[in-house]
Amino acid sequence: MGDFSTMTVSMLPLDIKSGSPESNVESVIAQTRKLRVETSVLVLPELFSTGFISNHDEAERLAQNIDGPTIDSLRSYSLERKFAIAGSFLCRDENDGSLRNRSFFINPDNGGEVTYYDKHHLFSMSPEHEIFKSGLHQSPIIHYRGWNIALAVCYEMRFPVWVRNVDNKYDMMLVPANWPDSRAYAWKQLVVARALENQAIFIAANRSGIDEFGTYSYLTSFGVDSRGQVIEEFHGNSLVRHATFDLNSLKEFRERFPVHRDADKFEITLKESRD
Repeated sequence: MGDFSTMTVSMLPLDIKSGSPESNVESVIAQTRKLRVETSVLVLPELFSTGFISNHDEAERLAQNIDGPTIDSLRSYSLERKFAIAGSFLCRDENDGSLRNRSFFINPDNGGEVTYYDKHHLFSMSPEHEIFKSGLHQSPIIHYRGWNIALAVCYEMRFPVWVRNVDNKYDMMLVPANWPDSRAYAWKQLVVARALENQAIFIAANRSGIDEFGTYSYLTSFGVDSRGQVIEEFHGNSLVRHATFDLNSLKEFRERFPVHRDADKFEITLKESRD
């Protein structure tokens, strides 16, 4: 494997077709088939295969297992294209059958191994907390091409303790989202703040289009470096957005300005479940 100290992350602000997993997977593949950059990671929006489904019965019908056609198709595509794919989907848990807003990271360098993380902070101002079961574990750290990568989902940008980068355990956090334009200013400020305070790269991968909760702009997908600078690149006429980062520069910055050494130590007490 070559030198991946420089990594390009691509974000697809997919205009999600509600309740149509097969169509959305096909759209992902069609829109990224001719990427003009050497992508290492493709990040899709939150619940990219269905959009947010507010009816419980409909969500039950659309939920898929981790070995279902959505993950299977993306895994095959990841292996074919030799780049990782991340996002979140409407999942039926293999242990208790509950519905989860489950994020994933497919690693093509390890036979298509998939790492999962269940969204912990569910948006209580919508039916999300009534449909999904909250995850109880912070993101695992994914080791990919020399980088340490973590996962979070959308609303969790409002909870800095949950995503705190203790002892620089991650270099990059991927954040698939369904964040409407009505709160776009807050979205950008929160992502920038999380990148600054954690001295890490944050990838904000939002959707586009319209659903019952609002409109979504493709301009709300972007990368942020550890200094809080927004990184946005375009290539050709594609809506896919790109951001390129250098791991050595990140490490050098942390060494010159080691704020993590002054961070408080703490333990997280999980909030009571709404189930």
